[in-house]
Amino acid sequence: THCQTYGWLSEVKNDAIAGTVGESKRVEAIRIKLTGEMAKHYDVYYRVHAQTFGWMGWAKNGESAGSAGYSKRLEAVQIVLIEKGSAAPGSTANAYRESTPSVAYQTHVQTYGWQGNKFDGDLSGTTGLAKRLEGIKISLPGQDYTGEITYQTHVQTYGWQDWVKNGALAGTTGESKRLEGIRIKLTGEMAEHY
Repeated sequence: THCQTYGWLSEVKNDAIAGTVGESKRVEAIRIKLTGEMAKHYDVYYRVHAQTFGWMGWAKNGESAGSAGYSKRLEAVQIVLIEKGSAAPGSTANAYRESTPSVAYQTHVQTYGWQGNKFDGDLSGTTGLAKRLEGIKISLPGQDYTGEITYQTHVQTYGWQDWVKNGALAGTTGESKRLEGIRIKLTGEMAEHY
């Protein structure tokens, strides 16, 4: 199972619990497969009903069903065994959706102040206007693993400031000091996956 905060957990088998108990973590996706002699004679098909998405397509033999990166809980599941090579019990389209994590950032620009949030490579600031960046805030909305985004800016007169994280201000506002450098890094599971 793919669980809130943890991502994909280790495989289990034969009536063992897949997911968590007593942690209030939603299951967001599932993979099921047969082994041994059963896998030679049957295909296992399964589909899930996910929050907001409704019934999704049929997945089979270890494929992912559900979603990751959307924070949508599974609300129901159907599982069937079908003779090897037989047709799927329904549409196999859209069995799984995965959202890549997003990075959001906004900058404080000379004369203009704070600009709106930008995402995933969009330009934040100005070009061709000779306006300095004075501050920045960076966050990871909807992240699917634990960990943080941390960052540090080099500011005119002050040099390198302390590291900040998760949407906190790096730089200054109202002091007319330019940003001269930046360092950005991920921590925890986010750093292991991205």
